[in-house]
Amino acid sequence: MVKKKYQKRKYPVWILVSTIGVIFLLGISLAHEDTAHEENHGENGDDHGKNGSLQIRDELLIQTFWALGIAGSLALGSVILALTFRSKKKLIKIILFCCISIPVTIATLYLTYTTVYLNIVSETGGPVHWHADYEVYVCDERQHLTGAKGLSNVVGEPLLHEHGDNRIHVEGVLLRKGHVNVANYFNAVGGFFNEFQFIFPTDKEVVNVKNGSTCPNGKKATIQAFVYQTHDKIMKQSKLNDPSHYILSGESNVPPGDCIIIEFDEEKQKTDHLCESYKIALQRGDLRGS
Repeated sequence: MVKKKYQKRKYPVWILVSTIGVIFLLGISLAHEDTAHEENHGENGDDHGKNGSLQIRDELLIQTFWALGIAGSLALGSVILALTFRSKKKLIKIILFCCISIPVTIATLYLTYTTVYLNIVSETGGPVHWHADYEVYVCDERQHLTGAKGLSNVVGEPLLHEHGDNRIHVEGVLLRKGHVNVANYFNAVGGFFNEFQFIFPTDKEVVNVKNGSTCPNGKKATIQAFVYQTHDKIMKQSKLNDPSHYILSGESNVPPGDCIIIEFDEEKQKTDHLCESYKIALQRGDLRGS
């Protein structure tokens, strides 16, 4: 019985180069599409857009993410091709090696540059981890933010989000401290907040109220906000004149971090509501009322 000699397939170099080129162009197109989507998301007339420096920060992070993604895809594709071709030709080996090493090196350098640049230009000099508690009441009925979807326990964006704990989490590099204001937080979690309208997604429904609307008791209501702050362990409450642009105090623990109360109710100068963290601090004697 004559055994047929196994003949190894031969692949022209142009097939290898074309395949790598397709992988690279596919990665570029996906990156461009995603970046364009992010830019268009903030370009509407409802004041949902981000200010200049915050948009620059997000664009840099998006570009870094996609640079790593493209580099990883190109390197993985090249490894698969190397295992498939098993060619002994020196030219093919050089091409595959370059397609693995060059993208990874460029992406690593770009990640390093982005990280150093953001830390240098940041007002905080690097990453922060701040917290502030808040509660929302519509016609004196407590409202809770909708829960996280899927496996994630985060509602919002990396910079501003919640973990289902009625607490604003600020995590990351801040180019400007003004980015962490009340309006940006509610935008991040899928809502909207200004002096005329308040949108707040809950598990039951999306709350959407406007100044001048009435509560079930027939009385006209308005959007208003109050903040509790501490100084030398003394708690003080104040009403915010421009709540949407209120900037969080920048504390890791609550208290002394802020307790923010958002109310859609009759016009008032003070609120009777108080965050749970502040109540516990008062009971322990860690805080005193003003």
